[in-house]
Amino acid sequence: MHDITRIFQLTIFLAFYTLTFSTLSGQNLTTQQVTAWEEDIDFVLTKLWDTYPDVEQRLDKATFQTAADQLKDDLPNLSHDDAIIRLQALLALTGEGSNGIYPFQEKLNYDMLPMKAYWFEDGLFVCDAASPHEHLIGEQIISVNDVPIEEIWEKLKLLLSGDNEHQKRGAATYTWQMTPWLAYLTETEVSTEAILTLGSGEQERVAFRPNSEYLALDRRLPSYRALPSSISPHAKDNYWMEYLPESRTLFIQFLAIRDNVDGPSFKNFVQEIEDMLDGGSVDKVIVDNRYGGGGNGFKLKPFTDLLRDHERINQQGNLFILTGRGTRGTVQEMTSVLELNTKAILVGQPTGEGPNSVGDIKAVTLPNAGIDVWLVHTFWPTSWPQDPRMTIQPTVEVDYTWSSFEAQEDPWLQTALSYTAQASPNTEVSWEPKTGKYSNGKYTVTIEEEKGHYFLRMKRKLKSFFEISTELSPTTGNRYRADLADVYLEAGNSGDESLQLVWKGVPILLNR
Repeated sequence: MHDITRIFQLTIFLAFYTLTFSTLSGQNLTTQQVTAWEEDIDFVLTKLWDTYPDVEQRLDKATFQTAADQLKDDLPNLSHDDAIIRLQALLALTGEGSNGIYPFQEKLNYDMLPMKAYWFEDGLFVCDAASPHEHLIGEQIISVNDVPIEEIWEKLKLLLSGDNEHQKRGAATYTWQMTPWLAYLTETEVSTEAILTLGSGEQERVAFRPNSEYLALDRRLPSYRALPSSISPHAKDNYWMEYLPESRTLFIQFLAIRDNVDGPSFKNFVQEIEDMLDGGSVDKVIVDNRYGGGGNGFKLKPFTDLLRDHERINQQGNLFILTGRGTRGTVQEMTSVLELNTKAILVGQPTGEGPNSVGDIKAVTLPNAGIDVWLVHTFWPTSWPQDPRMTIQPTVEVDYTWSSFEAQEDPWLQTALSYTAQASPNTEVSWEPKTGKYSNGKYTVTIEEEKGHYFLRMKRKLKSFFEISTELSPTTGNRYRADLADVYLEAGNSGDESLQLVWKGVPILLNR
């Protein structure tokens, strides 16, 4: 995440931190328990400073320490569960999605409402529910315990870890359904049930149950592990593909970049994709990264290189990447690499992480509370350090509403299949960049000319996924536009001896 943005968010968060969460649930901590929690908070801070990459530059430690001291001061008025939630809020100040307390760990074992909901464009709707609440499927949730659901969401934004609100929205879908969390968010006592106010105006009492019942439910998100035309779902696959003969389209879904337990290894899977493309029956490739997560990013290059170098597929309108709030981790890295190295069109919703993220989780156990805390420890850049983005915006946005879910439609897939590429008008500029190498002091890019076309390219460094290969086309304003949205090349102050790369609104001077 961009450092200035992170520090600004940290300061804004702290302004709310001491004001927003004052109502407590459960029995207050004893003096001995307060001391134990103070030790656990100090333990987490020590581990965070030791683990977080470039912590001095990326976190405002003084402001962070102030928030930690406030939490310690509040401990005598908190219950055990409140302390856990407040510690989660403290870790959320880092602005990293994987820094936090995993709520489904056995050491917590929270009871939950036995239903799965989803935040659509038009509200929070119940997608699946256990008996005897099946009649709630399709109902919109307006409030819980007489607190509007959007008010609950506003509080959750300050408690949950995430690079951006899109990632937090995904976590919020299940977090509010956990017993201690709902009590905290609605400022009520811990109870055996919750009162839902529905879009119909009716109220429903729903009892909490073991979270295993929640996990067993199915939200049936679009094309997750199976296309509408699939004969059988890919229930345990980390990656899979299907060919759509009527549109000559190869659909590929990535859930994690690690070898499948059964079937081809990731390396062999990429080879199968290459064989399909070379066979001549594929005109369009759709890469579905909506539900992706972890894995090994160093496995990606053969696949991303394949799409970059395939002249027929790497054309406007032939290559699509589906994105959403669940696009993160190694699959997010793939998305960023493909955005910077192909003519892919991104379809869907903003991603759950930005192009420069911290990943790789180290779990530490609180010495007194005994619960596990996740801390990320490695910075994986896939863009310039100056890149201010905290998400990757799609080229073509998709609205996902309850009616689409009810009809089991996939607007992402429909949009990609029906997309028609439109040629962008070229204009003449009064200058042409000299080919050769240019540097901003840290990274070196090369301007190349091939058959009358200019390209800007950059090779990745060791232990980095940041590389660029994009065509430059003349456009208005005496500049060249890249295949990438909001990226332009201009002449520098010293003519063709320097260039200015305008990257998502940020100027980057490149000298020969």
